[in-house]
Amino acid sequence: MGSKSKRNIAIYRKKQIDINFKRKDDIKMKNKKIYLLILIISIIFIAPLIRFNTYIWGHDSFFHISNIIALKESFLSGNWLFPKVYPIIARGFGYATGIFYNPIPHLSLSFLSYILPMLSVLSILKIAHLVTIFFSMLFMYQFVYKITKRDYISLLAAVLYISFPYFLTDIYVRDALAESLSFVFIPLLFNGLYELLYLNNSSKFYILFVSSAVGLILTHTITTFYISLFSFLFLLLNLKKVLKKENIKSFIIAFVFIIGMSIFYLVPIIEQKIYADINIFNGASTFSGQSVFNYALSLFSLLPFNNSKSPDGIQFFILIPMIFLIIFSIFKYKDCKLPNKKIFLDFLIIGSIALFMTTDLFPWSKMPNIMLYIQFPWRLLLLVDFFLSPFAILCLLDIKEEYKNYLSIGLIILVTASSLEMLNLEKVTSFTTNDVDVSTMGIGAVNDYLPTKVINNYDYYLNRSEDIKILKGKGTVDIEYYKAPYIKFNATLDSEEMVLELPLLYYYGYSCIDPGIKNIKESPNGFVELTINKNNNYTVNYTGSKFYGISINISLLTLLAYIIYIQKRSE
Repeated sequence: MGSKSKRNIAIYRKKQIDINFKRKDDIKMKNKKIYLLILIISIIFIAPLIRFNTYIWGHDSFFHISNIIALKESFLSGNWLFPKVYPIIARGFGYATGIFYNPIPHLSLSFLSYILPMLSVLSILKIAHLVTIFFSMLFMYQFVYKITKRDYISLLAAVLYISFPYFLTDIYVRDALAESLSFVFIPLLFNGLYELLYLNNSSKFYILFVSSAVGLILTHTITTFYISLFSFLFLLLNLKKVLKKENIKSFIIAFVFIIGMSIFYLVPIIEQKIYADINIFNGASTFSGQSVFNYALSLFSLLPFNNSKSPDGIQFFILIPMIFLIIFSIFKYKDCKLPNKKIFLDFLIIGSIALFMTTDLFPWSKMPNIMLYIQFPWRLLLLVDFFLSPFAILCLLDIKEEYKNYLSIGLIILVTASSLEMLNLEKVTSFTTNDVDVSTMGIGAVNDYLPTKVINNYDYYLNRSEDIKILKGKGTVDIEYYKAPYIKFNATLDSEEMVLELPLLYYYGYSCIDPGIKNIKESPNGFVELTINKNNNYTVNYTGSKFYGISINISLLTLLAYIIYIQKRSE
């Protein structure tokens, strides 16, 4: 080969390298623009909360504020490792939010409050909502862009996702911190499924699917349960892909990681179900088939009329621009030229089923008990939002290139403006954490996590003092230190034994440092009961069972194994 030919090849290769670098630079620049737009839109939606000392007087606001404050108090007391029983709630007797309530929302915000004491709890909650909106948009954008390779159209899907009236209601009316945060993880979950089933990329599947599934489990139980059902339906619609030997193996490995990393949270709940009697497990009327059916929506409620919301301001309807986009997309589906367009049809089918289940046409009164923990069928609007937002942009995919971006940007502005007009700002008001009664408001509206015996002896609970009561025997008891779930006291017996009731609500997992004490149980009034037979200093604390300790180690080891596994697959 002559020197001229070699020179030409070198010049050609250099041009190709320059073109590739230019493409990468263009993609990076475009991504920066999109991410900046996502941030700007997120700030627009959170703008009503920016004023100092304002926050949402929402359905769940005081529960979250109280528990974040109480959990921070646990940190200040030296209780760091996933505190289960919180002080200062329930008259200071120790309330087990940490056992039953998913840990990510309160734990992360309490830790942030601890390390940034200059920020109020209300400011931290505002940051949490901004982060929720931003990452919900970002992950939905990344998911839809992976399917369509259309940037502004994918951004429109993300805007539809977070401007859905129910999503905004979750923030501005319900202040449902955990449920709104679950919007972040759902696009990641299906992004992972798409990587495995459509792109045959098991490495990214493990990263996206496993991390988002664990995130959902540790964020919101009801959403996790229903997204599992609808994910299963998605797998059934793609059964041929699922039944490939490599994919079955990937799912088995993924589920082992998911259960292993979540088991530290699941074990204490199962133990309370088996060994304790807690109000939430008693099949309350709010979980009955008839009650759930009564909260189902009429079809009329899904249309954007003035009365398409509950008396307390929850908005159920679908925005007019989204309704038209969905209708146009149904008619355009046949003409879509994307090779992977079936996923849009799957999403339309699943989203329609979820929409049907929000209504009173669905036979909720005949559903099994496990499905009734949803309490309110309109919670499924969360899934309607997720499945129909990507489908709604299908009608734009085959529009001429020169019009595509302008139309998408115009629709983004229209949808944003439409949804801002629908924001319910009546609950945004001025108050501080000093206006929150942590002791009572931290329990929640229906006393979910109180022992049943406390509910049955509520007057006793309301009037009980913080001393240790001698139920049987004679002697004296002096408290040396007390902050739930920890109490240290000195006991002097004037009888063979004494039965004591401690000022601690009973949950399975309390223990006494004295190895001779094994008979810790629940008193007739729902408090911790302890039998002693010698003079001594006693220390009682909530440590959890031995199996709980094992579960923490299993979760930590599984997390380590998961990190190593992901690392090795990326090499």
